Amino acid sequence: MSTRKFSKPHGEAMKGAFRSANNELNDVMGEVDRLAGVLEAGGLLGATGDEMADVLGNTLANKISLLAGKMDEMRGDVQRAREQYEEAERRARERFTY
Repeated sequence: MSTRKFSKPHGEAMKGAFRSANNELNDVMGEVDRLAGVLEAGGLLGATGDEMADVLGNTLANKISLLAGKMDEMRGDVQRAREQYEEAERRARERFTY
């Protein structure tokens, strides 16, 4: 049987990294939306401009949004793992406290 421990410093670092990634992806999404707006306003005329604006504003923005959501989900997973580990530790201490 392997022994698993939850490292609080590493867990907090992971949560911070996921939070930071989520924030940065949201910033990128804002830039993508801005670029799509420039293209829609005539920054690139014709079918190419329309297609590029659609790809940026819809396809890419949706994928970035999904990825940002995944980063937030993973941050929550790390938090729940920490809570479960601490609860298991508490219950184990109670069993062996005389």
